Amino acid sequence: MNTLNSDLEQLWFALGMAEYGPSASLQFIAADSGEGTSLLAREFAAYAARRMDRPVWLVSLEPGSAVHIDAIQAQPWRFGPLGEMKQASPDRSMFFEVWPEARDHRGRRVEDADYLVAYGVCEQRLWVTEFRTDLLDPDQIIQVTASAAYWNALKAYSGLIIVDCPALDRSIDGLTIAPFMDQSVIVLAADGASVRGPALLKNALMAAGANCVGLVFNRDPARRGRRPKILQRLR
Repeated sequence: MNTLNSDLEQLWFALGMAEYGPSASLQFIAADSGEGTSLLAREFAAYAARRMDRPVWLVSLEPGSAVHIDAIQAQPWRFGPLGEMKQASPDRSMFFEVWPEARDHRGRRVEDADYLVAYGVCEQRLWVTEFRTDLLDPDQIIQVTASAAYWNALKAYSGLIIVDCPALDRSIDGLTIAPFMDQSVIVLAADGASVRGPALLKNALMAAGANCVGLVFNRDPARRGRRPKILQRLR
């Protein structure tokens, strides 16, 4: 799949990003796994970082996945080198809780914020998060919380927050954070046979309090001379 620059530009304007305030939050989510959500979120984040004056944050909601870091390291000619590891919370708030609590080798409590780091790329115009799963004990779990604290804190240091959510068929975390996002976008592969799953997801998002703005195809379908609208409304 190419960088989809023209489609990303359409999506940028369809979402009204040019008219948004000093900072906005946007989640990408699919009903089913394999729709290309992570790829679309990463491409849109890189596109937004080139357009915005303030930093763009790409936040992965899925522990154990290094898909964004791996892709950036594999394409340094596009993103630039991966910067040094930094703390991913400006005030130590976090959008998840790790349970049960752990202690480091000095007996100090490992705080939730210690488990998430960020790397700057594109001359630090884009920040990409990663879970420190190496700090997790085998019996620990990560639970996403229904709180606006982290997202509000991060907005003070960003122009746009893009959240890459796991598909609903394997996690409800995207529904948990939905009320705290300015916009929720459902992703469907362009060769997807049905929008039934996305329509059900839309209902679930709206029931959770989301501002669900529509459906995005993550690549062109095989149509002669025609391209789909990048953002379609789901009824």
